[in-house]
Amino acid sequence: MNFADVLFEKKMLLIGNFVLTSGKVSPYYLDLRSLPSHSEFYDVVKLALEKVKQLPHDMIVGIATGGVPLASFIACNLREPMGYIRIEKKGHGANKLLEVDVRGKRVLLIELCC
Repeated sequence: MNFADVLFEKKMLLIGNFVLTSGKVSPYYLDLRSLPSHSEFYDVVKLALEKVKQLPHDMIVGIATGGVPLASFIACNLREPMGYIRIEKKGHGANKLLEVDVRGKRVLLIELCC
């Protein structure tokens, strides 16, 4: 099953009038947040892994919230270090936005946006 089939079958690609975060109106809405909850997701991402392997990087970093499950899946399959970027600081603990040390590293950023 290809990616487009998964999107249509699972109703993640919607057609209508949608107000986007930017305030613009779009005839399409692509909601990929539920993608990891479908087993077909893993087959689609496994194909992408072959391309990711070819990109020069030292670690995978997911951008919260949508990019974290995908980054985790990729990092686990490639057996590579992984971290994530928070949407905002927690206000307690270490109070960090970036939950990994990236100094001197080539980072492959993963975000689930359209």
